[in-house]
Amino acid sequence: ERINAAELSSHLGDILARQEARQIFQQALKEDREALRKHLAELSPTGLHLWCHRAASALTMLNQPYLVQLVRRLDVLYEAAPRSEVQQVGASLLDMYDFLLDLLNSARDPCQPGLPSSGRQ
Repeated sequence: ERINAAELSSHLGDILARQEARQIFQQALKEDREALRKHLAELSPTGLHLWCHRAASALTMLNQPYLVQLVRRLDVLYEAAPRSEVQQVGASLLDMYDFLLDLLNSARDPCQPGLPSSGRQ
């Protein structure tokens, strides 16, 4: 499974067509991505668990079950799995955050694919 960009666009398009809302959302995604990088580097069980809980809640709003499943998988793996497996799932999540940020960036230009811009800024 992967991110369903069409569903994401229809789910969030009107909200994110507004520049201010999109910028807030982008900043939150960037902060989450950087926090994940930090927790993966440290492999702090407490920090990673708290990040997973927060991220799963936030990503649920995107109506993207695949992302929530990845976060939950990471939450389960960090205690029992080898470091390499935790890093692999973490890398997949980082890629997904990059994809979401790219999608939001493409929404700035109505000629580019991505979330629709309703002309409101």
